[in-house]
Amino acid sequence: MLPKEKTDPEENPLCCALTYRRAADEGFVSGDGIGWSARSIRFQGDHGLSAGDAAEVRLEAVKGLFPPLMVLVEVSACQTIMGGRHEITGQIKGILTL
Repeated sequence: MLPKEKTDPEENPLCCALTYRRAADEGFVSGDGIGWSARSIRFQGDHGLSAGDAAEVRLEAVKGLFPPLMVLVEVSACQTIMGGRHEITGQIKGILTL
């Protein structure tokens, strides 16, 4: 299955490397940003999360745009896409600078 089209009309591209984990897990998993807005974030990675999970997403710094960030999210959707990867959408609950 191909990645979903954006569902938030205010979503902007998020082209950066990131790591993520379920809030209770030890290690982070590598992923790639797809898009984000003031309310939500969309990314993909090799490890799926479940709707309702609390998760931490660490965004790499993008020179001239933003410093390294920790985004706290509540997962709202996760679907398997091409190559066995997962596209994850989450509602942003908080943003911290690292």
